[in-house]
Amino acid sequence: MEVRIVSRELLKPSSPETIQTKPPHSFCLFDQLTPLTFCPIILFYANPDHSNPNLDPFIRRLKRSLAETLTIYYPFSGRTGPRNLAIDSFDAGIPFTLTQVVDCRLSQFLKRKETELLNLLLSRQPFQKERSDVDAPVLELQVSVFSCGGIAFGWSLSHKLIDQSTITSFLSTFSALLRGQPNDVVSPDFAQASTLFPPRDPSPENFLNLMETLWFTGELHNQAIRV
Repeated sequence: MEVRIVSRELLKPSSPETIQTKPPHSFCLFDQLTPLTFCPIILFYANPDHSNPNLDPFIRRLKRSLAETLTIYYPFSGRTGPRNLAIDSFDAGIPFTLTQVVDCRLSQFLKRKETELLNLLLSRQPFQKERSDVDAPVLELQVSVFSCGGIAFGWSLSHKLIDQSTITSFLSTFSALLRGQPNDVVSPDFAQASTLFPPRDPSPENFLNLMETLWFTGELHNQAIRV
């Protein structure tokens, strides 16, 4: 199986003037203590019209809806600021990669037993330790188009900000805008966590080092993946 890169770009919020006035998004203490690593979510969709595998109009609508979603969920488009305290630069955008899966139908891929092939549908290798001095994005998306027109959305999520609750709300909003149903948008509350568990300045590096040891020790890491 071969996955060819068609294009790469930074997808930015659709209304930059809206987010320019936003203050930096403060981490809560637990965000500070979370190592920089990416968790994956891969969503598969079949093409209902097999006679027309051209997905170009859909990809354009997808990018437009995602840009609108990033205006609402603006921290997802930012970068971790200095001293591990907050996310800013909300107009930085998320890496968006479009790929083509060569000579493989979605139905064929889903029958494969080699789970490591899933990594080909992600722009970031999951669960590995990232360099803390790199200005890493919070979210990345790789869209992979199969020969039949089936499609896979490979989301790479920085666990420093995104958990199950936030990604569920984000994807619900993205889906609503993609369907043309803005009334179903889920409005986020970004201030609550840092209010209840304010960050520490300076960042508690000794505890962060301990957390990195627990996260990335081979035995514990393998147990986490098996779960």
